Amino acid sequence: MKKIIIITIASILLSFNGFSQFISIVNNKFCVNGNLSCPIYFNGANNPWNSWNDFGGNYNVAQWDNDMINLKANGINAARIWFSCDGAGQPTISGTGAVNAPSAQFWQNCDSLFASAKRNGIYIMATMMSFDQTKIGNPNATNWQQMLNSQANVTTYVNNYIVPFVNRYKTNPYFWSVDICNEIEWIYENGTGGGDGTNWKGATYPILQRFVAMCAAGIHNNPRTDGTSVLVTVGSACVKWNGSIEVLETSTGPGITKVNPDGNKWSDVALKAQYNQANAVLDFYSPHYYGWMEQYYSSQFENTPAAFGMNEKPCLVGEMPAKSPITTDFSAYPTATMTIATAFNNLLAKGWQGHFPWTANLQNNLTAEVGYLIHFGTFAKAFYNANKALVVPNCSVCSTTAPTVIPTVSYCQNATVTALTATGTNLLWYTVATGGSSSAVAPVPNTTTVGTTTYYVSQTATGCEGPRASIIVTINAVPAMPTVTTPVNYAQSATATALTAIGTSIKWYSTLTGGTSLTTAPVPSTTVAGSTSYYVSQSTGTCESQRATITVDVSPVIIQTVKLKAGWNIIGCPISGTTALQSALSSIWSNVETIKNLDSFYSSTNIPAMNSLTTVQWGQGYLIKVTAPCTLDWIAQ
Repeated sequence: MKKIIIITIASILLSFNGFSQFISIVNNKFCVNGNLSCPIYFNGANNPWNSWNDFGGNYNVAQWDNDMINLKANGINAARIWFSCDGAGQPTISGTGAVNAPSAQFWQNCDSLFASAKRNGIYIMATMMSFDQTKIGNPNATNWQQMLNSQANVTTYVNNYIVPFVNRYKTNPYFWSVDICNEIEWIYENGTGGGDGTNWKGATYPILQRFVAMCAAGIHNNPRTDGTSVLVTVGSACVKWNGSIEVLETSTGPGITKVNPDGNKWSDVALKAQYNQANAVLDFYSPHYYGWMEQYYSSQFENTPAAFGMNEKPCLVGEMPAKSPITTDFSAYPTATMTIATAFNNLLAKGWQGHFPWTANLQNNLTAEVGYLIHFGTFAKAFYNANKALVVPNCSVCSTTAPTVIPTVSYCQNATVTALTATGTNLLWYTVATGGSSSAVAPVPNTTTVGTTTYYVSQTATGCEGPRASIIVTINAVPAMPTVTTPVNYAQSATATALTAIGTSIKWYSTLTGGTSLTTAPVPSTTVAGSTSYYVSQSTGTCESQRATITVDVSPVIIQTVKLKAGWNIIGCPISGTTALQSALSSIWSNVETIKNLDSFYSSTNIPAMNSLTTVQWGQGYLIKVTAPCTLDWIAQ
């Protein structure tokens, strides 16, 4: 047996060793070294523990190293491992729910595990806790419930456990992802009396969503030096909580679809609603599958991620049966069984990007579904042999650089803006610094809300995606209109002063829109009686308010008032100098029929060329005929 293992290891040694490949997501695909032409499929296994709470507890170096060797010998390239099983090990927790830093022994054990994973080319999905943490009977169940229900306590969990873990191992290419919590939904479902009926210390979904979001943000906010990040998921107990669509079984197989009333509990929208940070999102989905689910939902082996409405991110099966045939307890569809080999091949064909049978290392407590490596290792090795280029791709590091961008852009609130720009080839736009879904269409910033948003853009060349450049878009508030006094009144020919307005960076205009601004306040003209409008705005930075209107009313000065009767009247002009006829008689002009003196004549019925009287002069007398009684105001001109 040892000889066979050694030969098997040697046969795949070159495929697993001699390269270090970081995994990232490009165009919704898991890729190595950021290279779109180099996708990877996780031919994985659950290798959760050896003695329960191993790390910082009874960690057996030889046993764990042997596990990595055996996985490698069976063509397996990834393992899902629990670093805290039930909250009774590391990290420890206080009676108030604050989480302490893990022990030195915990880190020593983790160092050993990650070194072994790297030696053997096994990518580690690190499951950081389980729903078991809040199970009554476990010694710290109440404390872990208090942790979840307090944002301050979650902060201690992230800062003292998650972030140090990520920063310690993120340079190891075989630390590829974090599973925030194993089957976290049971904390709520069983906590409300559902599930298996066991008593639990529960938490609501908004509380659990906040926890997941805070952990995800903590991981993403601590990227590697190249800008990539350890990827983030949550091991959902069933597609019920990951998909927006239900796919139900019939007697002949999957065939009924409807909107999932539970919805996707871990979507970007759901997580950001509880913790609004750009990076507070999952990078991929990893729902589990066991036979009990068949009576409620169809399996991943029979449907694509799109069929469940969850294809906006990469998807894999984080747990599944390890024994053939895969069983079901759905009595109406007893033929829904298949071999492990068929299940593996179906997942690949239907667009899933990995599978992790449970469990690789347990040799006791086996059930009809839970097996040992001996139960599925042969299938895993066969899958490896048939898909070597996907299971162990060996690709060069991506050398494509980030696009050229204008790194900071400012707009005023509610401004009409165009799409962001970047200079590069085959641009991909993101809303997060690492992971997330890309779009080939440049985003148009939303200017309705004041604040700052960061967008990210990369370029690809020959299928290789480079690092992301960031563009910080700031939406600035538009100030209110300045405070003004209106109307402003003057007598005709009075001495006027400059207009005033209270505000910042005042600008003056002669029109309500458009025009050229002045920074000096205008002095109204009082030469001519009437109303004139002036316009004024204030600015904060580059954002200018709407314009306030100041109306200046210039009142005429009346020298003399004369009451006229209908018909002919005699008047004398008291206005100094010579004044245009219509201007001098503006107060009664609509009633004027005829005006004459000894030399000249005006008639309202004449064409203008026939009227010889066009002005009046001071001290001169005139005969005037009006159509109705009226009052003539002699106004100073």
